[in-house]
Amino acid sequence: MHPAIRLLAVVLITGFAATAKPVVLCGIGICLLVAQFSLANVSFQLVLRTIWRLRFFYISILIIYGWLGTPGSLEQVSFAPQVSGLYEGLLRIVALSVMAWAVSLFLQSTLRDDIVNALLWWLRPLSVFGRFDLKLAVRLTLVLQVFESLSEDLKETSIRKQDNKTLSAWLTGMADVFINVLLKAEKTEASVITLQTLSVPGIFQWLTILLFSLLLTTLLVYV
Repeated sequence: MHPAIRLLAVVLITGFAATAKPVVLCGIGICLLVAQFSLANVSFQLVLRTIWRLRFFYISILIIYGWLGTPGSLEQVSFAPQVSGLYEGLLRIVALSVMAWAVSLFLQSTLRDDIVNALLWWLRPLSVFGRFDLKLAVRLTLVLQVFESLSEDLKETSIRKQDNKTLSAWLTGMADVFINVLLKAEKTEASVITLQTLSVPGIFQWLTILLFSLLLTTLLVYV
C-alpha cells in the first residue's frame, strides 16, 4: 500500500479511537488484526512491547477516572473506586492501546525513507509558505539518521547502570550521552539528502481508505 495512504490510515485510526466508543474500538481492532496477519515482516511481540511501555500511563488513567472522578465532572474524590470511572478509564486504556498498535504496525511495515516521503507528500500544499514541507522533511530525516547511534549510546548507558545503580552513576551516564551527542555533531560532515517524490496513490487505494472511513463513521454514528 502507498506510504501516504498508510499514514492517513494511522491518522484516521487515532482520531476514531479517541472517541473511546466500544463498538468503534472493536471495529478498529478487527481491522488491525487482519493487517497484523496480512503485512510481512511484522512482529506482534514488538506491538506488545510498545503497549507495555505505556503501563504507567495506564495506571495514571485508572487512578484519574476511578478514584479522582471523571475529568470534567463534579464528582467528589473518594477512597473507594467508582465503577463508572473505572469503566471509562478502561475504555481510554483500550483506545490508547489501539493507537499504539496502529503506530507500531505502521513503523514496522514502512521504511524510514517512505515515512519521510509520505509526510512530505501530505505537506506538499504547504510549499507555498516558503518550502516549509522540505525544511520539515530534511529535519526529520536528520533526526532519524542520528537516532540509531543515539540508541546505541543509551543502550551502553543502560548496561553501565545495571552494574552500578546509584544516582551518581545514572547522572554520569546521561552526561556522557550528552557529551557524545555534541562531539558527534561537531565531527559530522555536511552531506546531501535526497528526498524522493512519491507518485499519486491509485484509485483502488483511495477507495479502500474511503470505505474504511465510512465503516468507522457508521459504527460511530449509528451503532
